[in-house]
Amino acid sequence: MIDKLLIILIFILYSINILDIISIKWHNDLFKSNYEQCYILNNMSLYEIETHRYKLNNYIKSKKYNDTIENFKFVFDIIIKLSIILLVLIVLISVYNSEINKIKEIVIIIITIIIITLYYYIGNNIINENKELKKEINNDKSNILYKYDIVYKICNILIYIDENNNIFNEILKYKYTNIINNKRLIDQLESNISKIEDISDETKINFILNESINKLDYLKYINLDELSPYFYKEYFDNMYIIYNNNKIDIKELKNNKKKEINNIIEKKLIDNNIEIEGKGFDYINYFIENKDILFKMVDVDDKTKNTLNNNYNIIILIIIYIIIFILISHYILIKINKNIYILILLLITIIYLLLLWIKLRIL
Repeated sequence: MIDKLLIILIFILYSINILDIISIKWHNDLFKSNYEQCYILNNMSLYEIETHRYKLNNYIKSKKYNDTIENFKFVFDIIIKLSIILLVLIVLISVYNSEINKIKEIVIIIITIIIITLYYYIGNNIINENKELKKEINNDKSNILYKYDIVYKICNILIYIDENNNIFNEILKYKYTNIINNKRLIDQLESNISKIEDISDETKINFILNESINKLDYLKYINLDELSPYFYKEYFDNMYIIYNNNKIDIKELKNNKKKEINNIIEKKLIDNNIEIEGKGFDYINYFIENKDILFKMVDVDDKTKNTLNNNYNIIILIIIYIIIFILISHYILIKINKNIYILILLLITIIYLLLLWIKLRIL
């Protein structure tokens, strides 16, 4: 009886494990699909919040991603331990019943060992791949998403240093002169927030804007693609800040003034729990040297793409899962009548779909 309960428990845990890893793959594929269909195929201009790089960067740094990986690892460890216990039980029961020499028992033991070995190998690969991916994006200074995140945050700070030093009241020109922009930047941001978030209440719009300013994330509500007709080309090509009522080209920042702005950037990054490059780092130069990553729509680098697009481990896990499902279904059918069997399968399907919906909800 214990071995049968263990089989059912392992199957349930395996289902949760499969869903966790599918959810990570699904999120990336959805972000990529939205980017490819809207931006590449239909040549539609996207707000930054809609781009693959923005969504993927925020997802991998999110609590949801961390929780999914930790949950996968936790359940994975339990499954391995329970599977080993199950294997030992099968052997002991077979020895006790003097069935260890029967072909059926030997086949069951061999299949169990193969499944445990395969699952352990693939599960470890998945855990290591995702750990390495997160480490690269957070710590590898050559990684595109690492650079993108810092450049994006710096840009947010330069445009809005504080309440008295920002360009929010500036009217910025679009890329093409035949499209006239009559709105101040703050008005454009509020208008875009209204469209994107589908709200019209000014209080809510202002709350969202202020919250995104504090998080160094309000630029997600504008278009940062230099090919877009709605790109503020003139401004971003010759970026300036407004500081102490003076317009200062960022390339002209020097000596004490440059140090002062760099200190402000550093403090704001620290306040937002963003790892800084080191005390006294020149964030202005870093931004100038890497801003093309932001405005030329540089997407995820090849190494990151290869890791995210690797389907082999998931396919093998799903095949193992299907085999286990068939074996357990067959076992249940032998033990109970057909009507109850159908009801149990229906219940399992409903629970599985519910879990799938919970796991695959967007951030």
